[in-house]
This record gives sequence, C-alpha cells and structure tokens, in this order.
Amino acid sequence: MMEKTSAEGTSVAAFDLHTHNCYEIILNTEGEGIATIGNQEYPFTPGSIHVIPPNVPHAKRSAKEFRDLYLHTDSLSPKESSAIW
Repeated sequence: MMEKTSAEGTSVAAFDLHTHNCYEIILNTEGEGIATIGNQEYPFTPGSIHVIPPNVPHAKRSAKEFRDLYLHTDSLSPKESSAIW
C-alpha cells in the first residue's frame, strides 16, 4: 500500500485530475475535502474509501491538507486473484 504525500512526506491539499490504467482504492486517513471521480463530486473525511475504475479521471482537493493510503490493482475479482480469502 502506498501513501499519498508531497515530495517532502507531508500531507497535501490537492491532487490534480489524472487517470490510471488500473483500479485505485483510496482510504483517506487525515483531513477532509472533495473527491472528483468522473463527473461526480464526493465528500471525504477520515475513514472514507473510494474505489476508482481504470481510466476514470479523478482528483482531490481540500481547504487544508489531507493524507491518503492507496492501492493499485488490475482486478477486483477474487476468481482472478491468487490471494487466500
């Protein structure tokens, strides 16, 4: 799992619109704000989880700073995974 922070390792106030060629699962751990996913806006607070499909534009912004943990994966299907459930 990766943590979204600035280059200095501190919390950030925004991530600009971008895409990935895989699923992204995001857990907000600090701060609050608005996540834009596709054409929709969703509030986030600590504990919020967003699952973003491949190639869907998304961004986050906050009046203050926030911190996220995120995971990139090619599949969300347990049938395609070698993980033990």
